[in-house]
Amino acid sequence: MVNLIVITHGEFGAYLVEAAEWIVGQQTQGVEVISISPKTALDKVKETLNDAVARNSSPDGLVFMTDMLGGTPTNMVLPLAKDIPNSAVICGININMLVSA
Repeated sequence: MVNLIVITHGEFGAYLVEAAEWIVGQQTQGVEVISISPKTALDKVKETLNDAVARNSSPDGLVFMTDMLGGTPTNMVLPLAKDIPNSAVICGININMLVSA
């Protein structure tokens, strides 16, 4: 199973996952949300991301979904994803992407 890590500014990703679950049903595994606030230290974001990758790595793949190209979530994920086999980064997350994933 391909797992997803949704990482966004604020609670945007959490709200999108919640709305997607209304449509497709609750996902008990394979989806993790990381919310970044302006108060979150970048070292803490990196640590949280590394922990999420350890929990969600899968031989089938790992997809990072971020809210915008050039934003902190994407900038934190890109260097990490390049070293993870079968991983991808998708920017511009929306509810259609989540429902289709």
